[in-house]
Amino acid sequence: MTLLLVVLGGIQFHWIDHMAESEVERAKTRLNHTARLIASAFDRELTGLFVGFMNNPDPLDAYLKWRDETLAPDIISDVYLISVDGTLQHMDRESGRFSETVWPETLTGLMPRQNHQRMRHRPFMDEIPALMVPRHRAGPPQGVLILVLDKLKLETQLMNALVVSYLNTGDGDDYPWRFSLVDRPVPTRPADAQAPIMGLRRFPEFSRGHDHSDQEWYPSQGVWALELWHPRGPIEQVIAIWHRGMLLHLLGIMAVLAVALTMTLLAAFKARKLAQQQLAFTAGISHELMTPIAAIGSAAQNMTDGLVSDGAQVKEYGAMILNEQKRLYELVDEVLSLARLQTEAVQLQAEWVSARELVEQVVAAYQHAIQQAQATVDLETESGMQIYVDPAKFKHVLSNLLQNALKYGGTVVKIAGSREGNQAVVRVQDNGPGLPQDRRLFQPFWRGPNAIQSQVPGSGLGLHLARQMVEAHGGTIQGENKGGACFTIRLPQPEGA
Repeated sequence: MTLLLVVLGGIQFHWIDHMAESEVERAKTRLNHTARLIASAFDRELTGLFVGFMNNPDPLDAYLKWRDETLAPDIISDVYLISVDGTLQHMDRESGRFSETVWPETLTGLMPRQNHQRMRHRPFMDEIPALMVPRHRAGPPQGVLILVLDKLKLETQLMNALVVSYLNTGDGDDYPWRFSLVDRPVPTRPADAQAPIMGLRRFPEFSRGHDHSDQEWYPSQGVWALELWHPRGPIEQVIAIWHRGMLLHLLGIMAVLAVALTMTLLAAFKARKLAQQQLAFTAGISHELMTPIAAIGSAAQNMTDGLVSDGAQVKEYGAMILNEQKRLYELVDEVLSLARLQTEAVQLQAEWVSARELVEQVVAAYQHAIQQAQATVDLETESGMQIYVDPAKFKHVLSNLLQNALKYGGTVVKIAGSREGNQAVVRVQDNGPGLPQDRRLFQPFWRGPNAIQSQVPGSGLGLHLARQMVEAHGGTIQGENKGGACFTIRLPQPEGA
């Protein structure tokens, strides 16, 4: 699986690299196409302006109609007329009247061209800029109209409106595209897209109803160029950012897959291990159950067959049956306790009790086992020490720890209780062989290798149940070796105790 992930990651990386290169080319192609569409729309506006003034007998009417229909009504800054006698006249855009005026400095370059026939091949004067509209067929006034254009308004009104219309998609990810109008031929510049602009074209809507004798008024290419830049930087840089984002996204997916794979393998390993522990527990618990059952059955059979008739023997057999019954009860209780802990939270009925009395009750309950192990139990608790616990559940904890000390060879068991700050501390220590250095000490079903080799009876549940009950009290339990096994229980006590 790991090799498969590595191979899949390599394929994905190669695919993303190829996609990035292809995307740069596709993006540039799309943007150049859009630039040509914008240039065509721009030229359509100017061609409409040109044709409207050329064919309308009334210049003022042509001006007003154009203002009502155009996207940018402020791009005309002045209107002049070079009359057939070479004089320059200025049109009042309020009344439409023409009055003779002096040549402004911006138009002095047109003075040698007073005959409009010499201007027919150049209707757009980019150095002004201005449109030169012939009026030899529209009626008086005769001559050439000069429509002086405001280049700043051409960019901020007309071109900006077209760029927004064609490039801002309204999908919430719109940015102000950068553009400029420059003279042709265009030097080598780092623009993302370019298109010729400011050319009069024979658009169908302006050709219907008119003859085509004025082909020279419609140059095939514009005298300016439109340059476009992506709002986030050069297209290569934008695609590179996208590329890095895709790589990071891919790395994230691969990381998630790797984590998922690792977790799946760990879960499978833990499930297998748990299954092995459960099988071992089943085998161990079966053996533990069979031992007292067999002992009780054997004793009962002997008594039924009349092999036991002496009063002392009957008493001995009765004590053995009672002990085996207790052992069986404790084993079943551990299994049921584990089942309850796995299905519901531990319910506590805590109260203040004497620590010494609680320990003495546990020791008294196991007096027979203490005698059989030929052990002694020393109690060292502070005088009058009170602890806030659930008596039944805490006695279960102490019982498990005392049983372990007696089962695993401890002949001297010391149970001590003291107060440390706002905590009650209880220690159960023996002089046996000590604890295995294994972090699984408190896991269910786990038993140390010495216990398994020595065939010491047990289910591997005692310490796990003890920790669950201590933690239900909000406390902790730790095991360590101090000349034998030593378990330390720390329980937080209520304020003011």
